[in-house]
Amino acid sequence: MRSEGHSLRTAPLSRRLALIVFTACLGLILALSIASRSGAEEAPAPAPAPPAPESPPAPEDGAERPVIGPFGREAPAPGAAASAQEGETKEEGAEGGVRLPPGVVARVDGRDIVLREYADYLLASIGKRKLGEYIDRLLIAAEAQREGIVVTPQEVDELVESRIERTIDGIFQGDRGRYLEALERQGTSLEDRMDELRQSLYYETLLTKIILKRREIGDDALRLEFERVYGKDGVRFDLRHILVSTGRRTGPDGDALPPRQEAAARARAEGILQEIRAGADFVEQVKKYCDDTFTRRGEGRIPSYSASLFGPEFHAAVLKLSAEQPISEVVRSPRGFHIIQFLGRQETKFEDVKAALLEDLRRRPPSAKESLDAMARLREKAEIIR
Repeated sequence: MRSEGHSLRTAPLSRRLALIVFTACLGLILALSIASRSGAEEAPAPAPAPPAPESPPAPEDGAERPVIGPFGREAPAPGAAASAQEGETKEEGAEGGVRLPPGVVARVDGRDIVLREYADYLLASIGKRKLGEYIDRLLIAAEAQREGIVVTPQEVDELVESRIERTIDGIFQGDRGRYLEALERQGTSLEDRMDELRQSLYYETLLTKIILKRREIGDDALRLEFERVYGKDGVRFDLRHILVSTGRRTGPDGDALPPRQEAAARARAEGILQEIRAGADFVEQVKKYCDDTFTRRGEGRIPSYSASLFGPEFHAAVLKLSAEQPISEVVRSPRGFHIIQFLGRQETKFEDVKAALLEDLRRRPPSAKESLDAMARLREKAEIIR
């Protein structure tokens, strides 16, 4: 059996020349492919940041325009990551650790994971699920810029601190250490969490300011708010009640109890009323007998009473009460039978509070529906191709 070397030596000259040329071309293609992949890792293009609401100052003729990221801070220009990697492999951080160069998101056993590689991984893993959020943020930022609306870093930092403190107080009972441990278990840090919140709260606040600037308050909305706050026709009642329920109820220990028959519930309410008329303290009767767990905690007081709360029969009984006749008869409602105690009545004129109501409505944070509707309008007037 002849060797490959022998075959090459004994082959005709034209075949040998063709084989040499083919081998050289194959080597050149392989070298270019390796160089292309290496260049892609060494010079990643940074992910584009949504535009800030304020445009940067116009540069002088011939000067390179800076790239502005969130909050108006200057971001690395395209290509900056490559130059940083070429001239600098590591830098001592403020706490003595290694600070990664721009465009590098992590380093594993000496191998840099560059931004483009990580972006490709995310796109392959989650697809375009986050694209809609990114587009929404671009639309919000562009609209804020058109309206001259800005959100300062100080505003955002205050919101971030407030959100974190509410989380610690509400979920972790004020234990900051437990909160930090929870972040660590999730594979993140307080700094990373604050960065996430800065991004989301920045755009939430921009959208809020856009909505508030355009919010129109009509007279009908003002009248509805007036009635909600001050009662129908500006009359607000201060009331207590005792409910004897005919529906689902819970005992003093939180145990579920079966519904009462209507006749039994009425008889129980009549008995409680007789005790009150005989001199029993109304608040003590509330604590002993009231099936409304919410008002029972407040000694039977009904906060923000409105005529529609317990139905027309209840409200008709309320209108008959006064300081001279503060205790009602037994009153039927969809929830059962009530005994009502009149504590006071306040009357307010619409014109006296109209300006304050208007200011309150203008400054009130947008509802979820307002925010969704505002985003829908921004998407409708934009040309979006996916």
